[in-house]
Amino acid sequence: MSKKSEPNRNKIPPIGWVELIAGAMLVLFGASLINDPVVSFKGGVEADISPFNVPAAAVSIGIGLYLLWNSMSKTVPDETTCPKCGEVFSSDDTSVGNCPSCGSKLRK
Repeated sequence: MSKKSEPNRNKIPPIGWVELIAGAMLVLFGASLINDPVVSFKGGVEADISPFNVPAAAVSIGIGLYLLWNSMSKTVPDETTCPKCGEVFSSDDTSVGNCPSCGSKLRK
């Protein structure tokens, strides 16, 4: 039961949606800290962080930008080619490193 996989040359890399959303929220939170240094919490509690608003905003924006970049930098799964029969398989199809069709050692 060999499954021939097409090469992943034209596929769009997957996006980490959780990282994308968390990164966007942190960037927006950092931008709001620069404009208004008063942070509101649940229950109507407010904290004035005027002396620390710029460093806190810089850290928040920095972590948010890292998460945004990391969510877009996922790679497409690797492909392996059988040197004997020439079939191309995805790494998920071959867990042991041998060709499902002929049993020879696969290369990347």
